[in-house]
Amino acid sequence: MKKPPLLVLAVAALLVMAQAQSNNKKMDLQPATTPTNNATRQIKVDEVVVLRAQNAKLKQQVEQLQKQIEQLKADAVKAKAALPHCSNDLRTSASGQGSRNCAPYNCDQVTGACMQICATTEDCQLGTVCDMGTPGRCVRY
Repeated sequence: MKKPPLLVLAVAALLVMAQAQSNNKKMDLQPATTPTNNATRQIKVDEVVVLRAQNAKLKQQVEQLQKQIEQLKADAVKAKAALPHCSNDLRTSASGQGSRNCAPYNCDQVTGACMQICATTEDCQLGTVCDMGTPGRCVRY
């Protein structure tokens, strides 16, 4: 059997389309969507909505945590300033309540407080020595 010429097929297709339009029928040349495709599309949309809501909630939590971190930093700075610490020359101890001259002892670099006794002359300020006859006291020499 002989194949119909391409022109005959094209004319036949145009006639079918003209007939459909004259009957007010819409020609849907798009692929048909199945209920499975619609259900899958709906699930994907729902997942996006849920993920956006979770993202928004996480952003709020991050903002709250950042505020808490800033408050903790500020509190740490205040707490550090309130702790006793030594001056560079070890003559005074300073804290949030003020400064104190440690003479005749030096300031203890570990605690930031004035020493109360000496073990060596290095624990005493210049011009004084740790009295070996009376252990624990810095005296002028």
